[in-house]
Amino acid sequence: MEEANPVKFYLARYFFLALSALQGLASVLMLLQFGDSPKARFVAFAIFTIALIFFSLHLLLSKRIRRVAISKKKIELIKPGKEKKL
Repeated sequence: MEEANPVKFYLARYFFLALSALQGLASVLMLLQFGDSPKARFVAFAIFTIALIFFSLHLLLSKRIRRVAISKKKIELIKPGKEKKL
């Protein structure tokens, strides 16, 4: 498997950060648009909680990604001496 180009590397490295930013934005917009409804508040809280989980995953995983190899069915994180297949 070949090493990924820089675009795929940054996609793998910052995927959870972008996803958490979009989730947070969606929850804030939902809260601003439907703020009076208790059901909308609960859904916005649930979406915001998921955004915080994705942000914590980004903090845990982004430091570990040094080099990436991506194929159709798997992603490999390559470190000197170690390889992880996901």
